[in-house]
Amino acid sequence: MRQYRAIPIGGKEFVYGSLVNIKNHRFFIVPVETTLTPLNSGFEYPDIFIEVISETVGQQTGLPDKNGVEIYEGDICSIIKVGIVDMDDPNPYRRIIKWNNRKGGFDHFRIDGKEGGSGWSFLQSTVEKYYEVIGDIHQHPELLEA
Repeated sequence: MRQYRAIPIGGKEFVYGSLVNIKNHRFFIVPVETTLTPLNSGFEYPDIFIEVISETVGQQTGLPDKNGVEIYEGDICSIIKVGIVDMDDPNPYRRIIKWNNRKGGFDHFRIDGKEGGSGWSFLQSTVEKYYEVIGDIHQHPELLEA
């Protein structure tokens, strides 16, 4: 199962694990290393739920970038313009990784918001060669500037 990440309320760094939505649009991350202990009437959750800022929740895409770094929803990637310019072009451009409802999968979108997805696929063979995670929209907002 793909994991999630989010920034805890009052925190600055991402926590990683399973996502839990309890009620009233409150989201929690159960860290990856957590083991749940069965009791007589269910499970005990001693301080293992970390409440997070809902706007920072992002799911792992299941794909690594060219350096082997896992890519998450909300990451900002530097991408060489495959099929548009020569692959030796040293001037990559930046895209935000988001869920694309129309395609039913993750895709990259322009930072300036002038257009939607790129029109070329967010496929493993492309991502592993030409994408590099350079930050994310929550901790590196300066990367959103054109």
